[in-house]
Amino acid sequence: MCIRDRASGVSQELLDEIHQVLTWPATEEEIEGAMHLVPDDVVQMCTASGSPDEVKAKVREYISSGATCPILYPLGDPKLMIDIFSTGYN
Repeated sequence: MCIRDRASGVSQELLDEIHQVLTWPATEEEIEGAMHLVPDDVVQMCTASGSPDEVKAKVREYISSGATCPILYPLGDPKLMIDIFSTGYN
């Protein structure tokens, strides 16, 4: 039986496997180690990632689904994220 996290839809088995590799906050090495565990469809389902337009579209989707305060945590350049969202998410 495959148990899924209600919020993300990710299987508990995958979450457990990832938690074996990652701590919080994750180090760059831990992120690199966990990347091969996470299928692309899970990344797209659970994150706002991709081009600036794709990321803004995902944030709009979160807002449309009831999120009131999406928390953005860049894995790359924080200034780039600030620049992208400086005019909002539309």
